[in-house]
Amino acid sequence: MRAFLLIVAGLTVLIAVCLYFSGRYGMLASLRHSAFTLVSIITSTGFITEAFAEWPVFLSLLLIYISLISCAGLTAGGVKVVRILLLLKQSYREIMRLIHPRGMIPIKISGHAIGDDVKSVMRGLLCAVCVHRCRLDHTMASTGLDVLSAFFGSGRRLSECTGAGAA
Repeated sequence: MRAFLLIVAGLTVLIAVCLYFSGRYGMLASLRHSAFTLVSIITSTGFITEAFAEWPVFLSLLLIYISLISCAGLTAGGVKVVRILLLLKQSYREIMRLIHPRGMIPIKISGHAIGDDVKSVMRGLLCAVCVHRCRLDHTMASTGLDVLSAFFGSGRRLSECTGAGAA
C-alpha cells in the first residue's frame, strides 16, 4: 500500500509540474486536474474533469501506461503494485548475481523472504496477463472501437471476466 501511495503522490506531482510548465493551467489547477485524472485512471472509474488526450503527448502516454498498475483490492484490470515491486526486486537481484555469482541475495517484501515457487508463479501470471491483455486490446479494437476505448475496456474486461485484476 505504501508503494502504491508513493507512486500516486509522485506521479501527481510530476503530471502537475508538466501541466504547469506547458502553460495550460495554474499550479493549483494543475495539481487538482492531475490528481483527479490520475486516480480516476488508476482505479478505472472513468471520471474525467479534463480531456487528458489534449494534454501534452508525454502525459497522455504516461497515463495510459499507468492504467496498467493497480492496488490490491481494486479490480481495475492492472497488475498489482506488489507484483511489480516483486518483479523489480527480482530484476535487481539478477543484476547483483551477475556481479556476485556466488552471493546469496534473498528477495524480501515487508521483511519476509519470498520463495522461488512464488516468484515463478508471479512471472507466469504476468506473462499470461500481458498476452491476454494484448489479445483483448486487438479484439476490442477490431470491433470498431477507437484505440483508447479498446485499451481501457480490455483492462476492465480482463479483471471482470477472469479475475486477473484481483491477482
